[in-house]
Amino acid sequence: MYLALPTLQTLPVLAKYAPRVSRDGLVPKECREMVDSNLKNALEAQGYAWQVVDLVHQKLNLAAPWLPIAVFYASLVVWRASALKLGGAGQGSRKILLLFREEIDKMRWPCCRVMVATLDNMRA
Repeated sequence: MYLALPTLQTLPVLAKYAPRVSRDGLVPKECREMVDSNLKNALEAQGYAWQVVDLVHQKLNLAAPWLPIAVFYASLVVWRASALKLGGAGQGSRKILLLFREEIDKMRWPCCRVMVATLDNMRA
């Protein structure tokens, strides 16, 4: 996803993910516009996001510590694409984040609680 969307690392701050906001502060409007522009030009990032969650769903016995991060970033790509109504994502709603939330919640890594809380806030 990062190769398709170089501004991927900015998405957690846009989603108000607490650890990143406390470290980086809020994202200026220019950064938000750059992320949105990159996402509009990299529709394949959405495809990669769905592939990540599909792979995780099929391989529930994976316990890699990077897995929640990959699923969380995938959820952020889908969330932002949905907000921008890009491609087929415009047909979705914030309810689609439940799928990502459930997958992250199953992983039980310490970081997952904050990620789940962020996804809940994004859906509200």
